[in-house]
Amino acid sequence: MTVVPAAELWRRVALLAGIDATYGAPFGPLEVVPVSDTVAPLFAAAHQRVHGARAAVPRGHGVFWLPGLDAGSCHTIVADSPDALEAAVTA
Repeated sequence: MTVVPAAELWRRVALLAGIDATYGAPFGPLEVVPVSDTVAPLFAAAHQRVHGARAAVPRGHGVFWLPGLDAGSCHTIVADSPDALEAAVTA
């Protein structure tokens, strides 16, 4: 059995799903732009608008917030497996 730390799993799935930035609290060895929890969603949304690429915010306990692709929507993803996470972020 191969063990993959959660942060490494997130990094791999994020790359495949087109998420090129993560903002907020540190998440293991994952490269995260350290900003406070209150402004992290604003940074992620701004990143998407400026760069045209998805961004995410770790909320703890395997929950990541992704800004919606249009101006009005956003959603929370809770994934308990790599397949569930990949399916949720590519939808």
